[in-house]
Amino acid sequence: MRKAVKFYYENSDLARYDKRKLRTYIEMLAEGEHVILDIDHLVAFLKFIETRPKSEDFWNLHRENS
Repeated sequence: MRKAVKFYYENSDLARYDKRKLRTYIEMLAEGEHVILDIDHLVAFLKFIETRPKSEDFWNLHRENS
C-alpha cells in the first residue's frame, strides 16, 4: 500500500495526460523507437525535397545550416 501511495504522489501530474498517448510514448521509448531531429536538419531536408537537387547538394546545404 505504501508503494502505491508513494507512486501516486510522485506521478500524480501524469493524470492530466491522455492515457493512450502516454502509454504509446512509454512503449516507444522503452523499445528505443524514437527519433531526435534537429530543426536545422529538418529545414535542410525540406529544402532538399522542395528543389530535388543532387544528393551531394543536400549535404552541402546541411553543412551551411549547421
